[in-house]
Amino acid sequence: DGVLQLQYFPGPEETEFRTRVKEHYDWLRRFFHHKNYIKVNGQPVLMLYQKKPRAAPVLEEFRRLAMKDGFPGLYFTVGLTRPHAHLQSFFPFRGIQRFKGFDVYNKTVAYPNPSDWSNRSLEVPKWCIDQNSEQLGETWKRHSSRNTKQRTIEIPGMLVAFDNSPRRKFEDARILSGMESEKVVQTFKRSLKASLYYESCCFPEEWEASPSRESDRFVLINAFNEWAEGMIMEPSNAYGRKFLESVTDAKREVMEEKCLWREEVE
Repeated sequence: DGVLQLQYFPGPEETEFRTRVKEHYDWLRRFFHHKNYIKVNGQPVLMLYQKKPRAAPVLEEFRRLAMKDGFPGLYFTVGLTRPHAHLQSFFPFRGIQRFKGFDVYNKTVAYPNPSDWSNRSLEVPKWCIDQNSEQLGETWKRHSSRNTKQRTIEIPGMLVAFDNSPRRKFEDARILSGMESEKVVQTFKRSLKASLYYESCCFPEEWEASPSRESDRFVLINAFNEWAEGMIMEPSNAYGRKFLESVTDAKREVMEEKCLWREEVE
């Protein structure tokens, strides 16, 4: 099933439960207290790769220990293997099904699993573009209309590239980045720019009403150094520094365009 190392905790009914969970929390807390650790309203962010029902009591105990440790809580996210409701409208969308332990999480991540719906770029929804701008001759003007859509609890997720042939048999391997390196980078950059635009520009009235919520806007990139599956933002022989440069370029373009969407020209 691809698990490299199983992580096990006793059940909450077992006497060792709190001791074992605290040992793990004590290892994590050095990171939680670091000034650069990502937090939402003071709560350290912790993501689970997949939903596991047995994780819920462990996370609840982590949260209790964090509050005892001086934090207002912990901010949990969990990866769900599914397309994003708004950024992948080209794929039939199914609503998020609640699962055991669902309520312990603050947000889910539309996790970028290598599948039929993750081998093309994310797209800014048309309703968001239309609400923000209208073309008037050669100039662009902010649109005054308000959005009636609600932001989902999903964090946009995207792949850098994918090739797991180093750790799979040939017949089991999957490669989504077999095209030219420039095209792979362009696909990634379009997804990143669309995600940044979506989180920054599609729900302006929400941020105006609750500016303190800005810290819960994220995008997730998979991954920085997953060499065994070809998901690497680090400099490499194949891509050089182009993925890292794409991050800088996408952020700069969204900031400079001020929510007036410009389509990428290939």
